[in-house]
Order: sequence, then C-alpha cells, then structure tokens
Amino acid sequence: MSVRPITFQPNGDIEAVFDELGHSGTIPAADISWSKEPVNGAENHNFIILNCPDNCGAVSTWPVGGSDPSTAQPMFVKKTTRDGCACGDIVSGDSEALCESHVRLNVNRMGGPGHWQLDSTTTLDTEFKTGSGETMFQVVYLDPGNGLIVGMNPAGGAVGSAHKVAVLHDMDEYEILCKTDPAYLSDDKLHILSAPDH
Repeated sequence: MSVRPITFQPNGDIEAVFDELGHSGTIPAADISWSKEPVNGAENHNFIILNCPDNCGAVSTWPVGGSDPSTAQPMFVKKTTRDGCACGDIVSGDSEALCESHVRLNVNRMGGPGHWQLDSTTTLDTEFKTGSGETMFQVVYLDPGNGLIVGMNPAGGAVGSAHKVAVLHDMDEYEILCKTDPAYLSDDKLHILSAPDH
C-alpha cells in the first residue's frame, strides 16, 4: 500500500491518502522531498518521498519511471518546476517546458521509451517520429557551457536562455543517452558522450 497523491494544489501542496489505513490530508509542498543516497546523503532526482499526511509514520517512495506514471510524472514536474532538481541541472524559476523535458529524460532512463505519459498524445511511435515518418529525438543541452544534456523532447514553450535544443536522427544515440548519466552533446551536435567534448 502507498501514500499516494489524489489532487495537486496550485500552491504545490498535495492532497494524499494512505491506502492501508485510509488516512488522508494535505502534504505541504515543503514536505515533498527527494530521496537521499544512503552513502553520502545526496538528494536523488529519481525518487520522491511522501510521508502520510496523518503523521502516522508511513512513507512511500515514488520512482520517476514507476508503474503509476499518470500520478508520478506530474508530481515530479511540479516539484522540479517549484524547487529545482536535486541533481542541480535545473534551477527553480526555469520554464516548465525545460523542467518537464528534464523529468521526461529521467523517466525514459528509468522506464524506457514510451513510458512518458504526461502528454496524452505521446506513444512509442510519436516519441521518435515526425509527421513525415522521419525518426528523430531532441535533446536539451546547456549552451553556452559544456554541452550537458538536461532534458529531451521538450513540449512547446521555451527552454530558457541558457539552453538549446538539438535534433538527433540516430536511434543508437538515444540508447546511449538512456545509459549515460550525466550525458553530454558532442561539439558537432551528433553524438551523446559520457564526458564533455571540450
């Protein structure tokens, strides 16, 4: 059983329920936290911790690419937009499109292609194909900077002045992107690297 969100409030709070005991109430935005690495205590942007709103001590850990994407994905986008990302790649105050593309990259790394469901029009076919049938995907990267890739396939909207979008057509590069964290875009904008090109 889990502590699960029911409603997302405009101020970032979550109305939640703890299924096992039927506890319900509001989890303040400030109490929605990233999980911490056991070794060094660093926050991990792949997991969010929700405590029972009744303060009974029950806790649930939500993975970004887990089995309930319609609940988890909006929660991750809202937290990243509001507070910035635990990894430090996205800062609070950036565009929601940028934050969403960052969460989308993390979802695809954990759950695989086609797992992104925040955009109801996304299917495995539309994730990587244009209307003309051309296979491609987009990456959002720091520019100026070292080409650090911070997101993928941004949905409309600007990605901020410190970021640019590159289009890649080689699906082998997508596989590399999903296995490489952090990942960097090569100077020729054609390849995914595990270290900066410059």
